[in-house]
Amino acid sequence: MNSLLLTLTALFILVLSALFAAPLFIDWNDYRPAIEAQMTKLIGRPVKVEGQVHLVVLPAPQLKFDNIKVASANGSLDTPFLEAKSLEAKIDVGTLLTGKVEAHQLTMIDPTLRLRLDGAGGGNWGDIGPGQAGGSFVPKDVLLDSVRVTGGTVKIQMDGVPAFVFTDIDGEASAASLAGPYKVSASYDFKGRPQSIRLSTGAMGRSGQFRMKTVLRDPDRSASYQLDGVVSSLRAIPSYDGSFLLRMSKLDALGVDEPAQGDGAPMPGPEAAARQSGAPDDAAVLPNGDGSLRDLRETASYLEVKGPLKATPDGAQLTDFELTLHASGRPQILKGDVALDFRPPFKADAKLAARWIDFDALFGASAAEDRPSPAAVVRMFADWVLDEAAKVSEGTLSLDVEQAGLGGDLAGGLNLKLASADGGVAIEQLNATLPGENRVSASGSLRKGESGPLFKGPAKIDGSGLRALTRWAAGDRAITGQAFVGDFSLSADASISEGEVVLANANGAVSGTKFGGSFLYRAGETNLIRVDLKSDRLDLREALGGEPIWGAWLPSEEGKSAPQSASDGTSLLEQLRDDQVHASLEIGELLLPSIAPGRLDARFSLDGGDLDVQSLAFIAPGALTLDGKGRVVSVAEAPSGQIDLSLQAQSTESLRALTGLVGFGDRVAKSKHLAALAPFDIRAALVAGRDGATTDASLELSGKVGGSDLALMAKAKGAVAAPRDAEIDIIGSVTGDRPQALLVLMFPDLPQDRLAEAAGAQGTLSLQVKGIPSQKLSGRSALETEVLQLEFEGNGALKDDGTMLNGYAAVWTEDASLALPLLGLDPPPSAHGVPLSVSANVASESGKVDLEQVKATVSDEPIEGVANFDRSGDVTTFDITARAERISLPAVMGLFVAWERAESTEDMLGAVDGDAAPVWPARGFALGLLDDAEGTLSLSTKTLSLGKPFQVSGGKIKAKVDRGSLTVESLDGQLFGGTFAGSGALAPRGSGAALTAKAELKQGSLAALSAAVAGAPLATGPFDLSVDVTGEGLSPPGIVADLGGKGALTLGAGELTSFTAAPLRQIAAKAAASNVVATKEQIDADAEAIRGELKQGRYAFAPVTLDFDVKNGTLRFAPASLASKGVETALETYVDLVGLKLDSEWQMRLTSAEGANVPPLTVVFAGPLDDAGTIAPTVGTAAIENKLTIDRLRDDVERLESLDLSGGQAPSAAAADAEAADAQKAAAAKKAAVAAEAKAAAEKAE
Repeated sequence: MNSLLLTLTALFILVLSALFAAPLFIDWNDYRPAIEAQMTKLIGRPVKVEGQVHLVVLPAPQLKFDNIKVASANGSLDTPFLEAKSLEAKIDVGTLLTGKVEAHQLTMIDPTLRLRLDGAGGGNWGDIGPGQAGGSFVPKDVLLDSVRVTGGTVKIQMDGVPAFVFTDIDGEASAASLAGPYKVSASYDFKGRPQSIRLSTGAMGRSGQFRMKTVLRDPDRSASYQLDGVVSSLRAIPSYDGSFLLRMSKLDALGVDEPAQGDGAPMPGPEAAARQSGAPDDAAVLPNGDGSLRDLRETASYLEVKGPLKATPDGAQLTDFELTLHASGRPQILKGDVALDFRPPFKADAKLAARWIDFDALFGASAAEDRPSPAAVVRMFADWVLDEAAKVSEGTLSLDVEQAGLGGDLAGGLNLKLASADGGVAIEQLNATLPGENRVSASGSLRKGESGPLFKGPAKIDGSGLRALTRWAAGDRAITGQAFVGDFSLSADASISEGEVVLANANGAVSGTKFGGSFLYRAGETNLIRVDLKSDRLDLREALGGEPIWGAWLPSEEGKSAPQSASDGTSLLEQLRDDQVHASLEIGELLLPSIAPGRLDARFSLDGGDLDVQSLAFIAPGALTLDGKGRVVSVAEAPSGQIDLSLQAQSTESLRALTGLVGFGDRVAKSKHLAALAPFDIRAALVAGRDGATTDASLELSGKVGGSDLALMAKAKGAVAAPRDAEIDIIGSVTGDRPQALLVLMFPDLPQDRLAEAAGAQGTLSLQVKGIPSQKLSGRSALETEVLQLEFEGNGALKDDGTMLNGYAAVWTEDASLALPLLGLDPPPSAHGVPLSVSANVASESGKVDLEQVKATVSDEPIEGVANFDRSGDVTTFDITARAERISLPAVMGLFVAWERAESTEDMLGAVDGDAAPVWPARGFALGLLDDAEGTLSLSTKTLSLGKPFQVSGGKIKAKVDRGSLTVESLDGQLFGGTFAGSGALAPRGSGAALTAKAELKQGSLAALSAAVAGAPLATGPFDLSVDVTGEGLSPPGIVADLGGKGALTLGAGELTSFTAAPLRQIAAKAAASNVVATKEQIDADAEAIRGELKQGRYAFAPVTLDFDVKNGTLRFAPASLASKGVETALETYVDLVGLKLDSEWQMRLTSAEGANVPPLTVVFAGPLDDAGTIAPTVGTAAIENKLTIDRLRDDVERLESLDLSGGQAPSAAAADAEAADAQKAAAAKKAAVAAEAKAAAEKAE
C-alpha cells in the first residue's frame, strides 16, 4: 500500500510543481518524455504514459493520465508492475502552497497490479521509491482523502504455485500520510466468487511496523476472515504477527469451482448457524438424491478457527488454535498447531487433539436410525483424508482423540499419524479402542483405488468382546451394557478396498487357543468369498457365551433399526446364489457352549448356485455327532441332487445345544423336560430332481427319538421360489415307549416324566398331511397312549394373513394335570388323577379361533359351551360361555397359583406360611395368564362349589378380564336354603395380588349351615350374612393374613339343638338341697354329667344381630348374647381365618329370681373349622363349686353354734369366717386347674 501510494503521489507532485511555473497555453503532451523521465527518477522504475495528459487548472486543478505503466522490477513494460487505463486527481492548491499535498480525490480506472514473491520471501515492490536526486520533490505531508479504484485487477505470483488473481476490484482508500494510517474498503471477485475486504492500519513506525485490522468476507460461503496484528518489513520480507479468526457456515461450497449464483447473506454466528442447520429431517439427513452417502462438506453447518498466527510469504504458523465444527447439529471442538510452508512444494504439518469427536455426525447423520455402518463412516473419512492430501505436496497429520462416536457406539484412545506420500497417504500409526474394549492397530498405505480408498498394510485387533465387536461392525446398535467375555486376537496382512477384503497370513487366538488361515472377499458380477481356517484347538465358549450359536452373531431385538440390506426377506442361499463361496475348516478340537468338545472337518462350496458339501463332520464322543455330504445343483432355484445327514445327540446338554442351533426358542432349549428326547439318533436323506420347470423333492427321516422309532417321508413338487404353492404329501410316525417325547418341541412344559411314568405300554404319535399349503391341506395328527390321547383331523391352509384351520380336535386323559400344560397352564394339585375329555369343532383364520360344540367331562361331570378368541391384535380378546353339572371355584382359581415354582422361590417371596390351613395353597401367584388378555366369561352350573361346606345350587358366574385383572361381576345362586350373591376382583400388585370380595346371604337355614360345616344340624332358624373384605399379599395365605373389613350375622328366632340350660338349673337345685360338702370326685362327676347333658336338649333364642370385623386375617364378633327363657348366654368369638381356627367362649347365666345367686356356666368351643365335627365343648364349673362349698360351710357353722356337746365354748364366728376364706382359696385354685384342663383339651382337639 505504501509503495503504491508513493508512486501515485510522486507522479502528481512532479506535474503540479511544473503547473504553476508554466503558461496555461503549454501542451503538456509535448513534455511527456520529460514527465516520464522525472517520474522514473522519483519512482525508481521506468514509467510510460502512452495516452494523453489532461490538465485543468480552474476552477480547481485536475490532472489525468491515460494508459500509464510502471515497469516491472527488471525494467520491462511488457508485463508492467502497474498499469491503468487512466489516473485522475483533484488537488487542493491551497494546501500545496503550504508544502502539503492534499488530494481530494484520486481515481484509477481499470488498474492492474502485479505482485510477485521471490524464493527468498521478498516482493517485487521493495525497490520502489525516489532516489537521492528526486528526494526534494517529495513533500513531507501528503493527505489522500479518497483513492478510488474501479475495474481493478491484482495478480499475486509465487514460483511453482498458480497465480492468485483478484478481479473487478471496486473500492476506496484513504491515507492521512504516506506512512499511514490507511483505510481500505473494496469488493472484488476471486475465482468467480464475489468477496469484500475492509482494512485499517495504524501509522507506520520508523522500524517499518504498523498495526493492521482486516475483515475479509466471502458471501457465497457465508465466511469471514479476520486479522488483527502487526505487519513488519514490507520492503524486505513482509511478516504478520497477530490473531486469526475464521468463521464459515456454508462448507458445502468448499472445493466447488462453479461460478457464484448471486450474493449470499451475511455470515451468521455459531448460534444462528446452529439454528439454521437445525435437526435434519429424515429426507435430508444421510443420503443424497442418488442414494450416496454425504461427506463432511455436506454434514457440517458451521466452522470456526481462531488462534495466534505468524505468517510470511514463505509460510505460516497457527499455534494453540481452536477449531469448532458444527456437524449435524452437534459441535466438535479440536485444538492444535498447524505449520504451512508456501514454498514449492507446498507443505503442511498439523497436530490436532480433541476430547470428543462424533464421526457419525461428521460423516453421516444425527438420527440414530439413519446412521451408516462403521465401515461406511471409515470409508468416507478415508476419502476425505485422500482429498485433502492431494492438495498438499508434503504434509503430516497427527490426531489424538480421547473418545469418538463411531457406528452408533463409543471408540476411545484414537491415535492417528498420517503423512502424504507419492500421491497417497502413509499411515504411520493407528491405534484405537473399539466397542467391547477391543483394541485395533494398523500401519501401511492409503491410496485412491478404482472404486474408493485402498488400504494395504499389517493390521491387528485384540480384546475380550468379540461379539460386541462383530455386532457393532454389522450395525447392531443395541449392544451397550451387554457383558461379553473371552480374550481374542487377530493379525494379518490386510488389503482393503471398496470391493475387496484380503486377510493373508492371518494368525489369531481365542480364549488362549490359536488358529491360522486366510480370508478373501472380492466384489463383482460374481462375488468371491474364500475362507480357510485351521486350528489344533479352538475355544469359542467364552466368545459365544450362553446364547445359541447362530443367535450370538445375529442383531439383537433392539437393533432392528440397523441398516437393512437390499436382500431383506430372502434366504442366505438366495443372496449368495450368484456368488462363489469356498470354505475349508479344520479344527482338531472345537469347544462350543453347552456341547462336549469335538473335532470339526468341513469343506463346502457354493458356485453359481450349486451347493457342494464335500464333507461336514463334527464328532464329540459320547455327546453329539453330525455327519453329512452331498451335492445339489441350482439349490436356490430348481434344486437337483442329494444331501445325506446323520445326527446323534446323547445328552441333555447336547439336545439343548441342538435345539438352539436349529432355531427353537429358550422355552424349548431350557425346558427341564427336554431330556425326554434323549437318546436322539436321526438320519436324513434329501433327494431332489427336476421335472420340467419344477422340483420334485423328497425328505426321508428315520431313527430314534427318546427311545421310540421315528419314520417320516415328506414329498414336495413345485417351484423353490413358491414353496406354499407346492404339492406336498407327508406321512410319519413315532412309535415306542415314549412317542409323546417329541411334543416337548411344541409344549415345553408338558410333564414328560409323569407322562412317561403313567403311560405304561407303547404308544404312537402320527402325522399325515396332503395338499397345497396355499390352497388346502387335509390331514390328521394324533397321539395315542394309555394315559393321554390327542387328535386333530381337518383341513388347513397357509394364507397371507396367517394359518387357516377347520376341523375336529379332541383330548382324553386319565389325569387332567397332563393336559393343562398343553394350554400353557400350571396344573393345580386338584387336577391330579382327575379324568378329563374335551372335544370341539375348531375354526381358525386371520388370528381368530372359534371353538364350537365344546363338550367335556371332568370326573364324569359334563360341560358344554362355546369359546371365541381373537389374537389378531396386541391383546387377545375372548368370549367364553359354558354350562356344567358341577364347577369348583377353588379349582378354577387354582390356575392363578404358581404350583410349579420351587419352594425356595416361595420362601424368598415370603409366600409360605407354616401356620396356614391346607385349604390356602402356600405358593405365589401366577397372574401372567391375565396379561395381554381381555374378555368375558359366563358360567352356569347346577352345583357351584366355593369350598367343601359351601355348595351353591343353580350357580351363575359372570366375570371379565381387563388390564391384567380378573373381576367377578356377579356370582349368584342358592346356599344353605337362602339366596347368595357375591362379587370380587383379583388384580396384580407387584409380585403378588390384591383381593376385594363382597358376599351376601339372605334367609339361610342354620340347620343347613351347621350340617354342612359340622356334619350334623346343630341349630334351626333363619339367618342373614353379609361381609365386605379386602387384602393384599404374595400368596393366598398372605392375602388372608392381610384381610380387613366388616360384616354382620343376623339370627332370627331359633334353637340350638345340641345345647341346653337344664344342667345349670339342675346344679343350682342340687346345691340348694344338699347339706354335705362336695368332694373333688363328686364335683368331677357333676362336671362330666354337665358335659354329657349339655348336648341333650334344646336352647331356644330370640332374634339377635352379631356384628363382626376383620383385621389382619382375624374375624372378631362384637360381644353379644343369646337370650332364652330364664337364661342368657354371653358370646365372645374369634376366628383365625389363616389357620381356620375357632375360639369361642360362652357364659350361660340363669336370669330367674331363684337362680340369681348361681354363678355362670362357662362353655368353650375351640378347634379347627375345617374339621368342625371334632370340636367338643369344654365346660368350666369352678365358680359353681366355689359357691356350693362356701354355702355348705356357713350352714355347718350355724348348726355347730346351736349345739354344745363338749360343755365348753362354741366355735367363734371368727373361726368360721377363717374356714370360709380357706374354702374360697381352694375353690379359686380348683377353678384355675379346670381352666388349664380346658385349654389343654382345646389344644389337643386342634
